[in-house]
Amino acid sequence: MLLRKILDFFFAILVDESRDVSCKEQLALVLRFVNKKGEVVEMFVGLRHVSDTSALTLKATIYDMLSKWNLSPTSIRGQGYDGASNMSGAFNGLKTLIMNETKSTYFIHCFAHQLQLALMFIAKNHTKVNDFFDAVSRLLNIIGSSYKRRDNLRKKQADKVMEALVEGELESGTGLNQEVGIKRPFDTRWGSHFSSLLNIKNIYSSICEVLEDLGKDNSDRDRKAEAIRILRLLKSYDFVFCLHLMVDILGVTDHLNTTLHRKDQDIVNAMNQVSSSKKAIQEIRDLGWEPLLRNVTLFCDKHDVRIMDMEDEYYDRFSRRRGSHVNNLHHYHVDVFKTVIDMQLQELNHRFNEANTKLLLCIACLCPRESFKAFDLDKLMEMATLYQQEFRTEYDLQILEVELKNYIKDVREDERFNQLKNVGELVKKMV
Repeated sequence: MLLRKILDFFFAILVDESRDVSCKEQLALVLRFVNKKGEVVEMFVGLRHVSDTSALTLKATIYDMLSKWNLSPTSIRGQGYDGASNMSGAFNGLKTLIMNETKSTYFIHCFAHQLQLALMFIAKNHTKVNDFFDAVSRLLNIIGSSYKRRDNLRKKQADKVMEALVEGELESGTGLNQEVGIKRPFDTRWGSHFSSLLNIKNIYSSICEVLEDLGKDNSDRDRKAEAIRILRLLKSYDFVFCLHLMVDILGVTDHLNTTLHRKDQDIVNAMNQVSSSKKAIQEIRDLGWEPLLRNVTLFCDKHDVRIMDMEDEYYDRFSRRRGSHVNNLHHYHVDVFKTVIDMQLQELNHRFNEANTKLLLCIACLCPRESFKAFDLDKLMEMATLYQQEFRTEYDLQILEVELKNYIKDVREDERFNQLKNVGELVKKMV
């Protein structure tokens, strides 16, 4: 009953499941709520062993844990999970099962993490992109695991920069031509893949030379064979094509990734950045094929990579059939370029869906900055319609509209609300 006393009526649930050291699946439940002082509080409720991690089992476990604290599932007003399909799946996920019973339990997840999951989706679900990132990982392993090979890469790249400066191909100056190496991206921070791929693209020839040297070294036959295999992958048209395509896509999302990781980020600005990124990726799909193909061709010419004749029949070396009945142009333009971008847009739309976007933009209308400049009566009334259990009739909405008009006049004229900066401060001040 202690939790029930400090907790107001509504709350959100934060749930995650993981295996402990004894390999037993454990579910952790945290409640997030606004206490009677107007303060946002997160309280760890407990751990519970679960026999399996299906959505039905997780839902039953959560409801049982809530009942121990005399809390009703009908009071849930928010959900937060990771991106696993059993958690946030659209059809049978835990999120959907709970929303089917309580319509106002909207799923809001960390924006930055949602972006990471959207980017990871392509790498895991498109065969050619998956093969590309596998090749990148193997490349980073073989060069990044040795100080000697990393030093050799830096030396080769420095020699190329000096040669280009002498021939006038590069300009010298403060901050220009800084040392570039390859660095391992973080799996949980897919924004870091952009800088990693960009570096590979910029020092591609030096990387190939290091692999060639390693392929001639007989002192380590295992490393020699691996270097030859990786060099063969790097010198393929598929690798170069995917390198340029992913640099273009991740280049759009890199700024969004940086924006979403800022702790002081404004909700409206964040949602606008998400929308802008979607439009930029759509623009790549509509207008980016010819520039991409031209850049890939120039890159292949420069680095002696065999260029595909786009009119030839595409040959899939992994297919049992000799021919694919489509030409190279169709394969790279439709099966790779358009498919990858469509998958990325679809996943971004799924992660940043319309209902959540609308809810967050409406909440932002309560921001007290600059004398409640963001206040928008129409959007706040629209938000009320998302909570049908609280505003069931037209009469309830009419009362709310009148109260909101009185509210905004009151707070704008009250000097105690002049210096507030966010909704959290506003809630505490109102209490």
